[in-house]
Amino acid sequence: MDKQIKEQALYPLLMVLLTVFGLSFAWEFVIEEWFLLKFFNLTEVESEAAHWEYVVTASVFTFLALLYPLFSLCRLITREKLAKENERQFKDIADNASATIFIKDLEGKYVFINSQYEKTCKVTASQVLGKTDREIFSKEIADQFTANDSRVLESLKPYDYEETADFGDGVRYYLSTKFPLLNSEGKAYALCGISTDITERKHAEEQIRIRVRQQAVTSEFGLFALGRNGIQEIM
Repeated sequence: MDKQIKEQALYPLLMVLLTVFGLSFAWEFVIEEWFLLKFFNLTEVESEAAHWEYVVTASVFTFLALLYPLFSLCRLITREKLAKENERQFKDIADNASATIFIKDLEGKYVFINSQYEKTCKVTASQVLGKTDREIFSKEIADQFTANDSRVLESLKPYDYEETADFGDGVRYYLSTKFPLLNSEGKAYALCGISTDITERKHAEEQIRIRVRQQAVTSEFGLFALGRNGIQEIM
């Protein structure tokens, strides 16, 4: 990512320098005939013959000087098109996912959220992008999210967390997978998170635990009654 940014900044500079140098060369040796007379001390007859020689030389040099910038420009345009296409494809995939997906930079500022994130957190992209959790959510929620993010970025390893948050419709439970995004040098430049709402599953598990406890209590009561009154009375 860093290398790509450097290349994109370098290409326009190279194109400008080489173009200016090539055109300057052509101007001096093709257009300014007096330069031939003055610099090379040639007669008019000699300069006429030399003129066309330098016309060809300057034209070839100018073409070669412009060839690399033009090639670089085409390459840069192609890369930008591919980058935009990849970005569009990623957004389409993320926006059609049922999980909330987000990306934060190293300062904790959001750089991307999908449609499900907007629905879940009841916010819009314009309200979130460029801001941190502490600027968006309550202190309790922000502290939880920030602490988990910090662990991921410090270790450079993915982690699964069970996070809770109340976005206005009661406490919800989320299974969040967070992982660092690394550049070609292995350094983190962002953090990505994918959170799935597991509230219904948590409620179902709680109901199962309640039923198990009730059955355990019923069994204990039944054994107690059987010991005191005999099997006839229980039946």
